[in-house]
Amino acid sequence: MEIQSPLIIFLDKNLKKIYLKWFLKKIFLSNYLSYWETSEKIE
Repeated sequence: MEIQSPLIIFLDKNLKKIYLKWFLKKIFLSNYLSYWETSEKIE
């Protein structure tokens, strides 16, 4: 088994956080846009 350096573990955790934020933002934006479209059609 390979021994990971603390730096790699630290970077890995941060990358996961960044990816998660980006992923959530993407979901939020797509939902928000689709909500906009449906509300526009209703009016």
